[in-house]
Amino acid sequence: MRISSELPLYRVTVPTPFPVGPVHLYVIAEPELTLIDSGPRTREARAELNRLLAADGFDPEKIRRIILTHSHQDHYGMAAELARRSGAAVYAHPVEHAVLRHDASVRRFIDRLIAESGTPPDLVEKMRRMIAFVGSTTESLDDVRSIDELPGVACGDARLEFVPLPGHTPGSVGLWEPRRSILIGGDAAISNITPNPFSSPDASQPHGRFRSLAEYWETFRRIRQLNPAIIHAGHLEPITDFPAYEKWSWDLHVRRQNLIVDAITAGARTVHQIALALFPEVVPQGAFLALTEILSHVDLLEEEGKIDASFENGIGVYHVAAPAMECGATLS
Repeated sequence: MRISSELPLYRVTVPTPFPVGPVHLYVIAEPELTLIDSGPRTREARAELNRLLAADGFDPEKIRRIILTHSHQDHYGMAAELARRSGAAVYAHPVEHAVLRHDASVRRFIDRLIAESGTPPDLVEKMRRMIAFVGSTTESLDDVRSIDELPGVACGDARLEFVPLPGHTPGSVGLWEPRRSILIGGDAAISNITPNPFSSPDASQPHGRFRSLAEYWETFRRIRQLNPAIIHAGHLEPITDFPAYEKWSWDLHVRRQNLIVDAITAGARTVHQIALALFPEVVPQGAFLALTEILSHVDLLEEEGKIDASFENGIGVYHVAAPAMECGATLS
């Protein structure tokens, strides 16, 4: 479906087997057929992608470039297959390449997070099965190039510029068309869904984890400065009022931080216990994302001096560092 009357820009929506639902991919028709994100590697997504591309008059074998906004399975799973089929070059931020290549270091990092979370063995097994299922919807991208090789992407007579949008992942990027104030934002901002800061390796940080939530707020400031008229997101409806979305997200995360401090005050000590207090219906299903959500918050709370972290028998243990107070600063 064409989504701009002035640009040769199209949206293609394919199903995913994940709770987030369908994922939006974007197509630049001219001067070179370019696909932004690829969808998961499933039979259903493949069939729908082929059908919708054909409906818009595009041949998948003529795709010349695939650009990935970030390294999550619903966004890159089919990229290797499409690249083989078309000969297209695949581009992503260099920080994302280890995940895209299925580097063993990424699995070791995830294993360490689970071990440090204090998750009971029965839920660990559920978590591993879910992680294996998610991984089955992808294929390793052994030949992926850096977006630094591209000065931008031509879209008709316009040029889309790469914009760093870290937070959801360290190397999340968007594509920005300044004249029309259009942002293709991946999962940096999704209507009706709060930011999900995903844990990733970062050896420069105290616990070896990327400052995902802190970086998210910097990304939101960057988007606010761009002042987009519309954000075409990876899921759900486009965002046309970013300041309202930003405030809603900020307020929810401040409340969530306060709930985390309350849970620690009430005796929750490990990431698993804190996650269970905040997401009692989700955690028993072995939801890894619940752990990463809590990790992003406790890392920021520790950085702000509101809680202390230590390790006991290899498990992270948290304590309130000072009397509970309203968490978070003024949005500015």
